[in-house]
Amino acid sequence: ALGVTAMIVVLSVMSGFATDLKSKILGANPHLIVFRYGHDFTEWRPLRDGLLKVEGVKSVVPFLYSEVMITSPSNLSGAVLRGVRAGDLEKMGQLKDNLRGGDFAFLEHPERIPDPLDRYRKMLEEIRADAGPPPADAGLGEDDFLSVEDDPDAAPPVIQAPGMVIGSEMAKALHAEVGTVLQVVNPLGELGPTGPVPKARAFKVAAIFHTGFYEYDAKFVYIALAQAQTFLDAPNRITGLELRVADVDEVGRVRRDVMARLHDGAYYTRDWMDANRPLFQALRLEKIVMFLILCAVVLVASLNIITALVMVVLERGKEIAILKSIGATDRGIMRVFVTYGVVVGLAGTLLGSALGTGICFLITRFGVNLDASIYYIDRLPVELRGGEVAVVVISAMVLCFLAALYPAWHASRLRPVEGIRFE
Repeated sequence: ALGVTAMIVVLSVMSGFATDLKSKILGANPHLIVFRYGHDFTEWRPLRDGLLKVEGVKSVVPFLYSEVMITSPSNLSGAVLRGVRAGDLEKMGQLKDNLRGGDFAFLEHPERIPDPLDRYRKMLEEIRADAGPPPADAGLGEDDFLSVEDDPDAAPPVIQAPGMVIGSEMAKALHAEVGTVLQVVNPLGELGPTGPVPKARAFKVAAIFHTGFYEYDAKFVYIALAQAQTFLDAPNRITGLELRVADVDEVGRVRRDVMARLHDGAYYTRDWMDANRPLFQALRLEKIVMFLILCAVVLVASLNIITALVMVVLERGKEIAILKSIGATDRGIMRVFVTYGVVVGLAGTLLGSALGTGICFLITRFGVNLDASIYYIDRLPVELRGGEVAVVVISAMVLCFLAALYPAWHASRLRPVEGIRFE
């Protein structure tokens, strides 16, 4: 019972982690991407219209991709720059639902991005209002009291820069917030007399998102597609088309339909399972190994069944001999002890299944808190799958059945004369 309980709880927790990881990956990544061989992907508009007609495709978003360096006054970080149209950001998974500040609309209207200094100026005004005028004997004029500027009424200089959307981890690393001006550096910039010269441009943080997946929150950066094409010197060109489907498990079928519609061999596709195959294979292998390790616990428990049945055979030798002497067959005696072992194993398996299911329900209902700074989630994820419970139950019953075979065979081989010799 304890072995079955441990197997159900551990496999359910591992399934919960895998599902949580999958949701975070699909929340920031496309389900399917269409690429073109070479660097001349310019005829994407009619291609996008055709792909929208494929059954199961919800959205098709053109994007431009490049790796860049982002610097702030206090730090720098490598980043994956993705240029998309501002209206398409809402179609890209759960980005809109995971905003921690700002608005995607600021990409089209960067002049509306709030200045972070306005908040501090407002706080300063509130402090000055609460503090009142300075004491008469302080030797300070009213203009000197809590003054941080020579001319407080002077408007701060306005930096005209396009907007950008960054992840929460990148915002922490760069000490940035909505309205902060960052420098984006393209290492493969313009060609100068001595070779490539990095190209830099200022961008304002328009929004900050938090997907819950560290790699994405620390590396992904979104800007308007037109700005990306200008900055990366790629006029009217894109890297590929991102497709999102209604059912992620049907992405294989959608991929075949997309390839059938493309016809031309100049295109190729890549789905989310290909992009993350090593990660999910590692999770699957880990679950299999953990299942086998926990099967050893059930195997050890099943050895107790062997011990119990052997003791029963020794204690009931006279009864076995009498039964055989009045006509009981070896097969009938063996069936009795196999049934004995199976019933004991079934009782333990059912009890363990009930305990394991109950523990999973309690974890789901009340939760087990985790340190979000370490695990990037604040609660222990649990997903109870009926198929996994069935595999655990069947495996436990098979082990119990095998454990009962030897004692039952030993009982069936007992000679009647040996059983009643000393009676």
